[in-house]
Amino acid sequence: PFGLQNPVPVFCLRNAKIKEIYSIGEGKHTKLILEQNGVCVTAVYFGMPRAEFSFAQGSFADFMCTVDLNDFRGNLTVQILVKDVKLEEKALKEKQKQELVFDKILSGETYCPKLHLPELSHFKAAFVYIKQKILQSDGTVCLDIWQSAQNISSEYNLNVSSLMLNICMSVFEEMGLLTLNNRSADAVYVQLKHTTQKVNLDNSAFLIKLRNANS
Repeated sequence: PFGLQNPVPVFCLRNAKIKEIYSIGEGKHTKLILEQNGVCVTAVYFGMPRAEFSFAQGSFADFMCTVDLNDFRGNLTVQILVKDVKLEEKALKEKQKQELVFDKILSGETYCPKLHLPELSHFKAAFVYIKQKILQSDGTVCLDIWQSAQNISSEYNLNVSSLMLNICMSVFEEMGLLTLNNRSADAVYVQLKHTTQKVNLDNSAFLIKLRNANS
C-alpha cells in the first residue's frame, strides 16, 4: 500500500529497447512498447507529446517509472508509467566520446575517423530530416544531435552517428544552406536559409580538409 506516508515506488528499467512508439490522447501523450530480455511491456509517458519524444524506435534507454494496472473494458493489464528517460550507460559514454572528438576536430587537434565521414547518402538524409523538422516548427528548431542521428538512422536505414551529423551540419552551414545558433556538440538551434543556387557540397573547404586527412 502507498499514500501520503508511503510514496508510490519508483523503478528503473535499464537498457530497454524501444520497439514501437505511438501518439495517443490527441497527440498529448506517448505510448511505448519496450523490450527487455525478450519480454515486451507497454509504457505510457503522460504529458510527453510524440513530436517531443526524442528517442528513436530501435534505440535503447533507461526508464524511471511506476507500475499501475490498466483496466480497459474489464481487461486488467500491467502498465508502466514513464516518469523520465535517458540514454543507457553505454550509449551515453559513446555520445560523450563523439562530442569530444567533434570539438577536437573543430580545434584541429584530431582528424575525423573514416567511419564517421559522411557520404552523399548521409548528407541527403540529414538535410531532408532537418528541413522537415524546421518546416514543422515556427522556422527555428532545436535539435538534439544524438537523438536526431538515431532518428535519421532509423528512418532512412543508414548508419548516422552524432559525429557524422555534426559534420553534415557544419558543411550545410558553410555552404549557406542552414543557420546554426547557440551550438554545442550535443544540441543546436537550426534555421533554413533559402537559396536558388545549386550547391555542390564537395566544394566545402571543411569537407575537403576532412577527406584529405583520411587520404
